[in-house]
Amino acid sequence: MHAQSADWLAAALITLASLGSAAHAQILQPTFSLEPNAEDLPTFPPPQSSHFGSAVAIHGNTAMASIPGLSPQRVAVFTRDAAGTWQRTGTLLDEAGVAIAIDGDLALMSGQNQLSAYQRKGGAWTRVQTIATAGTVEDIELDGSAAAHIEGSQIQFLHFNRNERRWHKGQPLQPSKPFGNRLALANDTLVLNASGMAYVFQRVGPAWRERQVLLPGDGEPTFGSEVANSGDRIVVAARFADFSNVYG
Repeated sequence: MHAQSADWLAAALITLASLGSAAHAQILQPTFSLEPNAEDLPTFPPPQSSHFGSAVAIHGNTAMASIPGLSPQRVAVFTRDAAGTWQRTGTLLDEAGVAIAIDGDLALMSGQNQLSAYQRKGGAWTRVQTIATAGTVEDIELDGSAAAHIEGSQIQFLHFNRNERRWHKGQPLQPSKPFGNRLALANDTLVLNASGMAYVFQRVGPAWRERQVLLPGDGEPTFGSEVANSGDRIVVAARFADFSNVYG
């Protein structure tokens, strides 16, 4: 799964088993913070990397954060120990970091006109493949050995063959309605954001079919700015929405 740089998000939490019911709004807050190594901080003009973490991802005890603006660009790798403390354990030198996704021992990162594919073996991350893309991929999702990313006006699917240590492209999905630049993939369910709404697709055999359109109960125009999907729940964010009348 992935995450964007820290912003305040108001989110609607929706259970897949009851997708027609009223959404429950809540405020999401960050639960931990990561810091770059001192050697990654440029000394001019600012004494800190203001873009550190412009793309981040976490899965289990592993987290990654991009460090753009350096030459070469870098992605910091963090590991959580048995005591629950996060430590910097590696650096990937890569022109990636626009979007990052991790699931188990696999990671995908988006750079200019390409995806970088990594696999972890023996605690070390190794780049196993570079995948050409039509433009820069702004969002990518990993679920087991399957991945999905937005490429132009369609959703491109990838499948990882562990024997070959390579990703292979599947049949793309081209939604009939306009959508945004965020997606979420889990358990054969794909969520796409759009302006003021979100679309839910379900995989039936090899094909993807639209299951439902999610709408905010209060007509919030920023609903759909971000989406997430895990288990039987979907989160749809309304960036910068004003819920002071609810939580004030």
